[in-house]
Amino acid sequence: MLIAGTICFTLYQLLEPFITLWLGAGYILPREIMILIIINLFITVTRGAVDQFLYGYGLFWDVWAPIVESVINISVAIIGGYLWGLPGILLGSISSLVLIVGIWKPFMLYTWGFRKNVMNYWLQFGYQLALILIPMVLMNWIWKYSPLQPSGFLWRHNDSFNVLLYERHAWHGTSWTGNSGDAAALEEEKVSVPYGAL
Repeated sequence: MLIAGTICFTLYQLLEPFITLWLGAGYILPREIMILIIINLFITVTRGAVDQFLYGYGLFWDVWAPIVESVINISVAIIGGYLWGLPGILLGSISSLVLIVGIWKPFMLYTWGFRKNVMNYWLQFGYQLALILIPMVLMNWIWKYSPLQPSGFLWRHNDSFNVLLYERHAWHGTSWTGNSGDAAALEEEKVSVPYGAL
């Protein structure tokens, strides 16, 4: 849970700036699509703990589970895709993972493997999920509303790195005026470099 939460929080905070830096702001997906992709990743990463115990107990008799998971995935994806587009398609994968991986697999493990009440698992899972989500929401709120936003030569107004522009000024020995990537200001600061100086 800690590893999955760390990965998902890092992706949530850094995926958009990375895509902006790599491909440009026009390639950023809407926020709800990114959240659905991260939820899918979280479930996929955390499912390993239950699966390993199922393998250890030799509980392989639910051969129908992958078929039901596929049927749920495709059905919800078709209906959701028709109604909501790409978010609806992603909901198909999430709904099948929640029903089979999140509900059925732990129930099977605790009932026929551990021979204990599965509510202990779900309560512990909810508690640990809250321990992950509460700091994530607080950190997101702090980063969103904090007056101490990244500024200066490392960040521009569109959250993309401005290191290369700073490096250009440092390489040519010109001063950095803090124009935050303004195209007109950059044109005024262009430096003519003799051929072969680089």
